[in-house]
Amino acid sequence: MKRITIFVCLSLLILSCNQILVDSNQDSNNDIFHKPIIADKSDPNSRFSSAVDYELNDEAFGNQEVFWVFNCETWERYQINATLLAVGTWCYIYLDNDTIEQDGITQWIDYCEFYRDEFDSTIYPKAVEFAGHPDGTLGDVDGDPHITILFSPLIGATGYYAAVHDKTIHYYSNKREMITIDTRIDLNEVMITLPHEFNHLIWGNNEEEEAMFLVEGGAEYATYYTGYLMNDSYLIAGQDYNLTDFEYYFRIHPEVSLLCFDRDNDDTRIHYANSYMFYFYFAEKYGLAAAQELIHTEEDGIQAIELVLSNHGYDASFNDVYLDWITACTLDLEGVYDNLYSLDNANFRISTVTEVLDTRFSETESLYEYYGFNVKKLLTPSDEFTLQISSPRDQYGLGIVVAIYDKTGWNITQNLVYEENDLISYYCSGDEIEYAYVLTSLMKESPNAPIVSYPAPTDNLNFTITEGHILPTTPTEETLFNLSFSALIFSLIITMKIYQRKKEKVYNL
Repeated sequence: MKRITIFVCLSLLILSCNQILVDSNQDSNNDIFHKPIIADKSDPNSRFSSAVDYELNDEAFGNQEVFWVFNCETWERYQINATLLAVGTWCYIYLDNDTIEQDGITQWIDYCEFYRDEFDSTIYPKAVEFAGHPDGTLGDVDGDPHITILFSPLIGATGYYAAVHDKTIHYYSNKREMITIDTRIDLNEVMITLPHEFNHLIWGNNEEEEAMFLVEGGAEYATYYTGYLMNDSYLIAGQDYNLTDFEYYFRIHPEVSLLCFDRDNDDTRIHYANSYMFYFYFAEKYGLAAAQELIHTEEDGIQAIELVLSNHGYDASFNDVYLDWITACTLDLEGVYDNLYSLDNANFRISTVTEVLDTRFSETESLYEYYGFNVKKLLTPSDEFTLQISSPRDQYGLGIVVAIYDKTGWNITQNLVYEENDLISYYCSGDEIEYAYVLTSLMKESPNAPIVSYPAPTDNLNFTITEGHILPTTPTEETLFNLSFSALIFSLIITMKIYQRKKEKVYNL
């Protein structure tokens, strides 16, 4: 179960279809339900062969349309016929005709009217309040204020928004602002998927490219903002207030990259979850206005975040925010550090934590993902201990957070460490330490976040914890020691040879 946003640029198709009223009192009316029409692009006379100007329609109940739909696993496109079953102030609700043939029309009219009412009364006004008008800066493709919501069986997604439908000249475009929802998901899933995909539509009409962790994080936040993550009627079993049903996967997999949204190699539920929790934290700590501005900022990804922070008077880099965020996700501390390390409106903590029983610990070749993080909890540390970690390769550094709880309370330090040596040494101390957390992350001084699905860079690092203050050895000291030791050995060898030759001369005499 995954929600997929498809930002594709393909050829546009304009579909002109006859409007046929359906008798809503009948469960089937097979003469108006057609099998999908497959466009023949080789036929110059085909009505699917080129784009034509769209004429604004006042679409009414029973209207028939032919829509392009995506297979979200193979990216293949196919066409379906659909019937308009509910018309709202802000939406058209269409259902594919094969589903009507299979399930009958009466109950689906009830469903579509319910979705229409929820969209008009809650989703549309709250989504627009948060993200802005659906026309955005790119304009209204069809001149119709209604958002088309198409229900159709989907492969590989519970719902999607495809930016291609906002294009005026593209073969596969439905040439209208629209989102598509799977017919086979239950009501709860529909109600959390609709605001998610509608936010994609709004964001997509403001800018065509954006880092995926922001796009998906913002869409999940839109579901929270519309109220469906705090409404008992729509919470999925076991789900906590203000958290999505994916948060469990982030709790147990904090090591997965925040910045690299990898649909092929990682469980995408983790990406949706950590992206949402980052956006949630950002809105809480830096204000809703800053979170909203991300949607309308021309810069992308990290640059957008740092520009918005500057615009709102914050002297903080993305790396600062990231280290604060992973600390909050691990500790969720309220009442200290001005709540910088807490999630005020969510009950969330990372659950995958390596527990260290004493101050002697080591692990070899531990895998680190770019902007994922590993957590260790020292249960009985000494008051002085040293972390020693392999230096990351190339241009990467190591983000280190040490949170110590001792008789003075919480003491938290954060650093992004680069080391020319092969080993990073990081000294920690406290006063009667009860326990401590160590968070480590593979980071960069100037990070970037892909706008497409991309596997995260990784590194394998050795990690040790040693009692006491272990001083690092600089390259110069090491070199001098090695040279001195070599010189001493060489001198001893020469001396021994000279001594042996003298003994031989005496013997020969």
